[in-house]
Amino acid sequence: MANFVNHGMTSYIIKRLLYFIPTLFIISILAYLISVIAPGDPVDRAVQGYTGAGNKTLSEERLRQKKIWRTKLGLDLPLFYFSIHSLAEPDTLYKIYPPLEKNTLKRLISSYGNWPEITAYYESLNMLEADLIKLVLFANGAKIPYEKISELRFACLALKGIYDSNLITIKIREVNEVIAADPQLAALHNSGLLMARRFGDMQAKATSYKNYIPVISLHPYNQYHRWLFGDGNWLTGKAPVFTKGILRGDFGTSYVTGLPVMQELLPRIKWSMILAFLAILLAMAISIPIGLRSAAYENGLFDRISGGILFFFFSMPVFWVGTLLLLLFANPNVLQLFPTSGIKPVTGYPADASLIQKIMLTAPFLVLPLFCYTYGATSYLSRSIRISVIGELTRDYIRTARAKGVSYPKIISRHAFANSKLPLITLLANVLPQAVSGSLIIETIFTIPGMGFETINSFQHQNYPVIVAIFTITGLLTITGYFIADILYAVADPRISYKKEIH
Repeated sequence: MANFVNHGMTSYIIKRLLYFIPTLFIISILAYLISVIAPGDPVDRAVQGYTGAGNKTLSEERLRQKKIWRTKLGLDLPLFYFSIHSLAEPDTLYKIYPPLEKNTLKRLISSYGNWPEITAYYESLNMLEADLIKLVLFANGAKIPYEKISELRFACLALKGIYDSNLITIKIREVNEVIAADPQLAALHNSGLLMARRFGDMQAKATSYKNYIPVISLHPYNQYHRWLFGDGNWLTGKAPVFTKGILRGDFGTSYVTGLPVMQELLPRIKWSMILAFLAILLAMAISIPIGLRSAAYENGLFDRISGGILFFFFSMPVFWVGTLLLLLFANPNVLQLFPTSGIKPVTGYPADASLIQKIMLTAPFLVLPLFCYTYGATSYLSRSIRISVIGELTRDYIRTARAKGVSYPKIISRHAFANSKLPLITLLANVLPQAVSGSLIIETIFTIPGMGFETINSFQHQNYPVIVAIFTITGLLTITGYFIADILYAVADPRISYKKEIH
């Protein structure tokens, strides 16, 4: 029998572990989608320090930095291991930058479907722009019509963002009229005509039917693969260039502080974890005696009074309780028994403070937040224990124990409560995810530098690398917590059959 239980337990654990693989894959896909579809351009956020669009040098430096950061962030790679697109669209469209030009090319593809002609037209715009620059650089003292050259350059930039055929026709005609009207721009004559001819070819040789033929392209190395495994050896992680991948704890760089995301999060995880574990310990220390006594004297005076008080607290929203506590117990006009915010004195800890002294200095800051963390869990847990124990008291083995003369307190504590531990396990399962996600409301009200407070700040500042890291780690620890809870359920409750799980 013992061998069967051990074998059954092992199989049970292996089966639960196997559930991790698809779950982790789904979590990683969702986190990756958040990073991809998040509004704003991560390249712009990365180079936001380079300003001065009116200055040529700064503008060119900004463009150079954008290209560098595009490579650093892996945005010059395809999105996933495969892509489904039309026959008209090339499988290298992801390489085109900036996004405005890529969008224009996509719209032209959807209208004409002939990528070679569209590419030729796009190259003619670049050629005209290059000829404009050459005209200025190799003027050799000749008089240059700078205003018209600037006008033509803006026209080239505008054409890269236009996909309506009528507007393109008008703009090309205007460009060629400006060139023809000024002899000093004669060097641009051929470029202007080439641009018009290639646009005509794009219209005349349209193959719109290709937009309706689906094609699947494979991309072994892509943004998701790089995001997951890093840009070094995907198996060993050796020789990374810009990222080690999230599987090795590299979630990128914070947009706000410029620090590695995990370096920014680890101190905050510590405070959320401290609060979560203290809250669970307090909730258990309070709720277990209340729940047992209420079950032992069902419908008695203590049961009715404690039930009413606990129901009252359970119905109170945490933001209202937190605000009320601050107004009553951290208000110099009422009672200033506790600090209003933070986790340590404004001046910090003394340089020679011991661990005990630091704990004593921090304790007053945690009293009100811990009350907010604890009262809801205490109310829920004590009533759950009461109901579970009352249910156990009606079972045959309890009657047998009473018939043998076992004292009622011993029956309650050693027998009924021993088989009513599932609510405690359920509560423990939430410790790990809560330690990472924190409490958004409580940490914000009391300005605790934990994960909840960091989550709010990250959303406010659109700090998506941090948001993705919090989402991913919380998901991982959530399924870890439930995995541990599954095992503890099976250990704590003999009625759970391993045999059912393995067949």
